[in-house]
Amino acid sequence: MSNKCSRGPGRRLGRRMCRAAVVAVGLSGCAAQPVYDNSGYPVSRSAYQTVAWLRQPDAERLRAMLVRDDQTIDVARADWVFARLITGVLPAALQVSFLTQVAEFDLDRARDYADRLLQRYPEAVPLLNQRGWLAARQGEYDVAEGYWRLALVHDAGSRRALAGMADVALWQGQNEIAIQRLRTYLSLFPDDVRRTRRLQALTGQIVAAVTDAIKTLGVPAVFQELGELYTLAGDYDAAVAAYELFLAARAMGDGQRHGVMSAMAAVRGVQDDRFRKPGE
Repeated sequence: MSNKCSRGPGRRLGRRMCRAAVVAVGLSGCAAQPVYDNSGYPVSRSAYQTVAWLRQPDAERLRAMLVRDDQTIDVARADWVFARLITGVLPAALQVSFLTQVAEFDLDRARDYADRLLQRYPEAVPLLNQRGWLAARQGEYDVAEGYWRLALVHDAGSRRALAGMADVALWQGQNEIAIQRLRTYLSLFPDDVRRTRRLQALTGQIVAAVTDAIKTLGVPAVFQELGELYTLAGDYDAAVAAYELFLAARAMGDGQRHGVMSAMAAVRGVQDDRFRKPGE
């Protein structure tokens, strides 16, 4: 019986070496015997099982591997996964999920990974969109738009890029631009009810937006949504009241409480400026 592997660079190796070579390049097996039945090489077997496990783009599974018990990123494991993503051993479907998980704990590291992946795959639309999202998270809206525009060059109908372009206009208070971009986006993706409500709030249809939110969202999420809608509509008293109800309705963690209170502070700042008397 021949010891040759049916495919891959290990075809001239012996049976055991063939199995190890197949593991190294992430292939599925050897003709003589399945690669996972490799009792003679426990390290290779473990490496193959890990790669095979990660081949399924499961965000929760990936998170379980990357995040320590103390809720910090495991840098060694992150580097291990990244090395296999950039060489194509792991599927591209994992790239965005991987960057999202890393960004939750170390935004700068996620940006570095994304930049290096884009050097290898410069026309990958999911990576361009994710890099734009990472820039937007750090308030670099012009940088984010640059990545999303590039994504649209390669895919004119990229949902995430079009949504991101509309969102950054909203975040910067560029309401007229936001309205135009939301209309373009919703003409292609009318199923996005959240951004539909935002367009309604910006165009004098706040009653319709609020009614839909109340019908479709539960407590306390509805109060946070109402706070955002009333802010877009310029009804700052109602926005503050909605945020206060949201805080009262939910026992939140520090991160979420800080986010809502920051939004309330921003609304109150606008409210104060709007109603401050000249000379005060």
